[in-house]
Amino acid sequence: MIHPLETKRWQTSNVIAGIDEAGRGPLAGPCVVACVLLPIDYSHPLINDSKQLNEKYRLACFEDILRDAIYVGVVSVSESVIDRDNIYQATKNAMMNLAVDAPSDMILTDAMPFKIEGKEIIDLIHGDALSISIAAASIV
Repeated sequence: MIHPLETKRWQTSNVIAGIDEAGRGPLAGPCVVACVLLPIDYSHPLINDSKQLNEKYRLACFEDILRDAIYVGVVSVSESVIDRDNIYQATKNAMMNLAVDAPSDMILTDAMPFKIEGKEIIDLIHGDALSISIAAASIV
């Protein structure tokens, strides 16, 4: 479940940030966006798209991610910001803010395209099922 982009980048000794959100689908309550940088060549037998894991495995993975990650950033987007900006733009803004702060020059997102000067942003459709970094963010 490690995306070829991660493998290629890790071979050049560079860390990669994965960004994903939770709460965009239901449109009720806040939207939480997370950014995770895992160590180079990181693997974990259970980390996958959070929707594919039961609560017990999500919690176990969450604890492992917090222990092992180089960096974890989380932003909660309030209902008022979502109402003001719309869910897409509010999520995108949160992801962009996390990407700016992430100590990595490559960012993988779960199907959210944007640009930030000095960073390579790659949006992957179903990224939480393709990238361990995005999957880790989906769990956080």
